Amino acid sequence: MRRIVIPYGVVIGVLLIAVMYVGLADAGMNVPFGRQVREIIDQQGASVLRPLRNADRICREAAQSRHELFYRLKSLQSSDQWIKWSFSPEVNKGHYTDIWTHAQTLTALFSMPEATSDDLRPLLGAIDILFAREMRAERGTIKYGWISNSEKAEVTYAIPALWIHSALAIALGRIKNLSTEDEMRYKGYLLYTQEVLANYRPAGFRGGWCFFPLQDSPSAADPYTSALALQSMLELKRYDLPWENSVKTRDELIQSTSDWLMSHFDGNAPFPGWRGVGESRERIFEGLTLYIYSLLMRAEDFAGIKISSNILSGIPRHLSECVARQYSYPVQSAEFRSLPFVSHKNITAITGETVTFLWYPWAIDCAVRWLRRSQKYGSAAADVTRVQRALGHLIVDLKDDALSNGTDGLTYEAAENLYGLAEVTLSHDKQW
Repeated sequence: MRRIVIPYGVVIGVLLIAVMYVGLADAGMNVPFGRQVREIIDQQGASVLRPLRNADRICREAAQSRHELFYRLKSLQSSDQWIKWSFSPEVNKGHYTDIWTHAQTLTALFSMPEATSDDLRPLLGAIDILFAREMRAERGTIKYGWISNSEKAEVTYAIPALWIHSALAIALGRIKNLSTEDEMRYKGYLLYTQEVLANYRPAGFRGGWCFFPLQDSPSAADPYTSALALQSMLELKRYDLPWENSVKTRDELIQSTSDWLMSHFDGNAPFPGWRGVGESRERIFEGLTLYIYSLLMRAEDFAGIKISSNILSGIPRHLSECVARQYSYPVQSAEFRSLPFVSHKNITAITGETVTFLWYPWAIDCAVRWLRRSQKYGSAAADVTRVQRALGHLIVDLKDDALSNGTDGLTYEAAENLYGLAEVTLSHDKQW
C-alpha cells in the first residue's frame, strides 16, 4: 500500500481558502451558501466582521443621544411657550403655531426616561396654550380638535389631537405632586381630547380610526391614524388612566384597534407589512410597518394582546435589513384623502394630506421591544444576534449622523428620534 502525502503547502492553501470564504460570507458578501454560513455564525454569536455591540454600550450611547436631543428640543420653545417647527430660524417664520409638531415634541420630551418631575413641570404651560378657546375648533356641540398649523385653518385632523392626548397621558403619569387644581385641569383636558377623538372614529366603527373627522364609512379608516390611536391608548394603560372615565372602554378600544391593525397586515407581500390607503394603497410603507410592529408588541406587553404568528415572524427579518443602512436611507410618504364631511367652518370639504413615515426611530423602538419579548418568550439564537446587531448599528454606528442630520431640519424628526430612544434602557438585572 502506498501512502499519499499531501504537501503542507496544499493543506495551508485549502485552509486559507476556507477562512477567506467564511470571512466573505461573514462580511455579508454574495458567496454561495453565504446566508446559511451567516446563520450558523449568528447562532453562535461568533461574527468577527459584523460587530455585535453589547447591551451596556448600546444603552450608554442611547442615553447620550437622548440627553442631547432633549436639550436641543427644549431650546426650540419660545417665550410664549410654542415649540418651533424647525431648527432653522428662516423656516420658522410664520409657523409658530404648528400644533402637530408642538404636541409631538411634547410627547417626546415628557417620555424622556432620565427627566425628573422638576425637569418636566415647566413644559406644562405648553399644554395649557393648546386649550385656549381660540385654539380649539368647534361647531355647535361638535368638537373637531385642532387645526394642524396656521397655514391650514380650514380643516382639522386626528393627528394633532392624538399627539396632544399622548402628551397629556404621559405628563399626568410622570409629573409628581401636581396640585389638586392642576391635576383636575389636565384630566379635564384629557377628557376633552377624548371627546374630540370620538369624531375620528367612523360610523360603524370596527377598530379603525380616521385621519379626517366625521367620516361616514369604516372604509375611511387607515393604519397610520389607527396606530397613533393605539399608541395614545397604551399611554393611558401604562399610567392607569381611563378613556372617557372608563378603563373598560379603554381596554376594549385597545383590543379592537389592535385587532383591526392585525387584520390589515399584508403577509403575502414580498416584504410584508402595512399598506397605505387611497392613492397609496399599492405600497407597503416600511416606517409605518416598523411603527405598528412596535405598538403591537407594546399592546401585548401592557394589555395582553395576542399577536398573530405571521406578524411576529416578519419582525426579525425586517430589523436585520437595517444593519447595512445609513441614516440617510430614504423615507416614504403617503397620501391621505377624506370622504366628504362638514368642517368646523360649516363647509362641506373633501381634502387631503401627505405624511412622511420615518423608519429610524421605529426600528430602534421595535428592536428593543423584540429583544425584550425574546427574553420572555424565547426566540432563535440567530434572530436575537441579528436584532441586537441591528440595534447596535442604529444607535452606536449611526449616532453622530442621527444627531447632526436629525436636528438640522424639521423638529418632528428629532422628536420622533427621542421618542424612539426612550425604551433603550436596561433593568437592574441587565435585561432589556
